[in-house]
Amino acid sequence: MNMPEPPASIPNQTGAPERSFGPDRRGFRDIAGNAWSYHRATCRWPYNASHTSDDRPETPREFPDVPSIALPPPDHPAGDFTTLTVQRASCRHFTADPLSLGEVSCLASATYGTTGHADLGAVLLPERPVPSGGALYPLELYFLTRQGGPCPPGVSHYHPYTHVLEQLRDVALPKQYIQYLFMGQQWFADAAAVAVLTAVPRRTARKYGDRGYRYLLLEAGHAAQNLVLAATALGLGTCCGGGFFDDELAGLLYADVETEVPVYAVAIGHPASNDRNTGRNAL
Repeated sequence: MNMPEPPASIPNQTGAPERSFGPDRRGFRDIAGNAWSYHRATCRWPYNASHTSDDRPETPREFPDVPSIALPPPDHPAGDFTTLTVQRASCRHFTADPLSLGEVSCLASATYGTTGHADLGAVLLPERPVPSGGALYPLELYFLTRQGGPCPPGVSHYHPYTHVLEQLRDVALPKQYIQYLFMGQQWFADAAAVAVLTAVPRRTARKYGDRGYRYLLLEAGHAAQNLVLAATALGLGTCCGGGFFDDELAGLLYADVETEVPVYAVAIGHPASNDRNTGRNAL
């Protein structure tokens, strides 16, 4: 990639503006040294800003030998974006009601489904509802379902091209186990389902190197926001979280941590209260 030449000069500035700090004046490096090291190592300057041309998209993960559940076509309820963003609030109190297949269909489609195809001549590229660095789409979407109902309990993987749930584990997930897996957060155990976003880092790293890890985390945020807004439109409650035991969650998903890693989770269910403050407060 050809980089533009830097400007000959930067406009003069007589002095830096005043900044207001809180009582804790420690720097990023002092508080989280490993994170600081990664951030600085993946900064870009003119001498290291190029990337490779390896932008071949990979197909999503697929499990052809397991039972699958065909989801109905998504019937997204109408909702004004501004209204949905105002209505959205974290929910930590859920009823025991399971999710319907129609609700799962809408959530999966809005999170990481397909929205059409881009004809690039030699390649017909499926489009997704989130921006993705290089259109490489490194994420995978799973559902942990505890309650019985239309969506059977266990672990399912969402395949976006066929819009089906692939049943990886047809087994009831004990409430205590889910709570343990998510580091004691009871609302994950109480939820009808937990959506888990994983990433396959090589899909972005092949093109962008170590900075590709930044891009896949940003993409996970885009996907999770789509999920929570779609859930709000359906009258469902959600609570996003990044606290989980990484390797144990990966093992539950049959994900090899050398190639695929969990990055984000969202508890989903029917709110036990219509009051925002009651719903969001932890027990």
